[in-house]
Amino acid sequence: METIKERPILFKTESIQAILDDRKSQTRRVVKPQPDYSILKEGVTLEAHKCPVLGPVHLGRREWGLYGTPYKATDVPCFAYNCPYGKIGDRLWCKETFCIGEIVEVDTSDGYPEDCYVSQCPEENSIIPKEYCLRHDIGIEDVIWKPSIHMFRKDSRIDLEITDIRVERVQDISWEDLLAEGYPQPKKGITKESIIYPTMTKMLEWFIPLWDSINSKRGYGWNVNPRTWVIVFKVLSKELL
Repeated sequence: METIKERPILFKTESIQAILDDRKSQTRRVVKPQPDYSILKEGVTLEAHKCPVLGPVHLGRREWGLYGTPYKATDVPCFAYNCPYGKIGDRLWCKETFCIGEIVEVDTSDGYPEDCYVSQCPEENSIIPKEYCLRHDIGIEDVIWKPSIHMFRKDSRIDLEITDIRVERVQDISWEDLLAEGYPQPKKGITKESIIYPTMTKMLEWFIPLWDSINSKRGYGWNVNPRTWVIVFKVLSKELL
């Protein structure tokens, strides 16, 4: 029986919002290191079959990734790229930006809704996701946030299951992919059959800055057009809090 593995995955607050709103079912992560396929002109050979360069391949050891030798260049060593996020059926638990503190309600007796803010006194040690504060308009002035990488498994509130994995350059993203990446949409949703729906240009105006804010400083900006792991997932469990 094939073992299901569980791994952590980091998300920005905007992406956490999209997952909780059922808008996001894909994520793109840079393949590292980027394969050097400059010598390849006709694809790669995989198990004696000629395949397109950088297609998704199911390896013999049941990992999903890239594997092969340059076509008509057997003197070049084999290489293998296994997806670091796992295989289809594996689980991912989400790590998000958070703080340690307590949500304090301001008592108002004038009939107006109570205001809330985050207090970070030394004795207060609850985990508070940044997304939760933004969703509920909780005051976060001067809050000291902890990067998502520091979140423990027990504090994660979203579990995902991988349903598909493929490899493609980031600029190959389609209209449907942009929608699945979490494009902000009206409550009624967007479909290609809608009378009015966002153009590809409009969606890229949203996606490119988001991509570059994560990857540009690392040398994998949109204009570089890096190869990416496209992870398609479904939500197994989530907590809005």
